[in-house]
Amino acid sequence: MAHFHQHIFARPVGTPDATAWNDVESWEAAPRVDAAELEQLCTMLRKHFTA
Repeated sequence: MAHFHQHIFARPVGTPDATAWNDVESWEAAPRVDAAELEQLCTMLRKHFTA
């Protein structure tokens, strides 16, 4: 079955160019969110990706 698959990698403003998408732990000043904030973000994004 054909389908579309999309990954979203958020890069906060100020992310150093040298910081790879898969190496978030190397940037000590990176913004962090707790579980509740992550769930809120997922809820906001979900409505844009639900068929």
